[in-house]
Amino acid sequence: MELFWPLVVVRALHLWSLLALFGASLFAIYGGSPPGGAETLGKLKVWLAGIALASGVGFVMALLVNMTEAVESLFSAARWQAFLLATGFGRVWLLRLVGLAILLLWVAGHRGGPNRGHADAALGAALLVSLAWVGHAGAGEGADAFGGSLALGCHVLAAGAWLGGLVPLSFALAKAGAGGDPEPLCHALESFSRLGLAAVALILASGILGAGLTMQGFGNLGRTPYGKVLVAKIALFAILLAVAAANRFVFLRRLRRQTGPSQTEALTPIQCRAQTKIQIRALKRTIAAEHAIGLALVALAAALSSLAPVD
Repeated sequence: MELFWPLVVVRALHLWSLLALFGASLFAIYGGSPPGGAETLGKLKVWLAGIALASGVGFVMALLVNMTEAVESLFSAARWQAFLLATGFGRVWLLRLVGLAILLLWVAGHRGGPNRGHADAALGAALLVSLAWVGHAGAGEGADAFGGSLALGCHVLAAGAWLGGLVPLSFALAKAGAGGDPEPLCHALESFSRLGLAAVALILASGILGAGLTMQGFGNLGRTPYGKVLVAKIALFAILLAVAAANRFVFLRRLRRQTGPSQTEALTPIQCRAQTKIQIRALKRTIAAEHAIGLALVALAAALSSLAPVD
């Protein structure tokens, strides 16, 4: 199947914005607000919700053009009605667009309010899970459709908790690198790492289950366009795991030792600050690498959604 690249691009943008919004909302619950407080996090979520809604609209438009192979379809009320109201796929997307508009209104109206992370995370989670109804996972029948939808729902939630949490974590790194107290950063990193372990386990389990059901086994892995993209995604995920492991077991431990009582007593304050900045710079580079690999994974996931799992 030939990829319609505008569709892949808007799908990737839509998926990334929802992953980031869910992860940022979840981060506020377990890791605290990023530098700047609730207002900064609120503004970030408004932007992400706006991108999610705009890319959702763009996706539906690109999909209609791809299905009809005519740009003129965008100006046909009859084709819009047939697409959005006469098909189950279209009705789900219509509901999703309404949900995205509600999400944007909610985060815009409560961006500075206290204790809103739970509601934001719940709305983001619902919109992420609803992707299972409009993808390969929900295309099957019976137990396969249920298992595939469940696997994809768990997969995107775990990915959002991990990759989405990198956004506010970067804010915390920037604040600590500018001379702020590194202790909140250590707390946020440790909380994020603990959540990341659970997320990795869920991503692996749900990914294997979902891929097996979607491809009807792994016999064509690496042979079809879908299988080749999936192999590339698996390889990138392995690299991401290596980078994340370095963050948790090397750089975070060095930063914690650097800010511990024994180290601060052995060095002068100037030496402590210098060593801490070195470790923070190293973390900035590896977190940036996680960001880049995560974006590539989202792009590959969008491409997979546009390819036929089996020939």
